[in-house]
Amino acid sequence: MIDGREPVGLRLSGDIDYDVAADVAARLEEHLGGGGDVVIDVADVSFVDVSGCRVFVRAASQLPPKRRLVLLHAKPAFVRTLSICGWLSLSQLLVVPAGTDLVEV
Repeated sequence: MIDGREPVGLRLSGDIDYDVAADVAARLEEHLGGGGDVVIDVADVSFVDVSGCRVFVRAASQLPPKRRLVLLHAKPAFVRTLSICGWLSLSQLLVVPAGTDLVEV
């Protein structure tokens, strides 16, 4: 479950690759302060390469232990890339695959 504090939310779309990774990182940085989980709806993200995944992992790593970066509606290829790189085990990163109810996680 997302913690009881008010989550910070973003909705991203399109490709997140090397060409836009810095822009996405800057946008995420704006939302890392404060309390609650940082919730990002990635349902409309069509492609994420490893540099894009690193943006989310670095952002999650900057959060204190009680906060998480929550990626909602992640497509299978995105989840698979995070898994192959060993990043799904990061405690401040919660990835909710597309088609999964958040309560199931």
